[in-house]
Amino acid sequence: MAAVGYVSPQQIADEIERVKGKLGPEVVRLKYTVGEDTSGEPAIYFRIVLVDSAFNRDPLSEIGGRITERIRRILFDALRPNENWGLRSYFRFRRQSEQAQLHDPDWA
Repeated sequence: MAAVGYVSPQQIADEIERVKGKLGPEVVRLKYTVGEDTSGEPAIYFRIVLVDSAFNRDPLSEIGGRITERIRRILFDALRPNENWGLRSYFRFRRQSEQAQLHDPDWA
């Protein structure tokens, strides 16, 4: 991977693509953007759409929480965005049915 301070968009895309297969069948889609966080620091924002069955009624349920934590850990450990790219990482999760209702192009 690239040294802290510079990484090309293609290097990021290649590494994320390499890791996608490890995320499990709950992941419908993984998108990301690179930019700055609210403090102006370089950041990568992951947007992850999960199958509805990954959650109980409550999105913060024990089952949903374990799945989202596992996915965060896989991405963080495999990519090491801060160490390898100088990027803080942020994760957002959404149910597939929620995305279908919202039609948010950033998540499509």
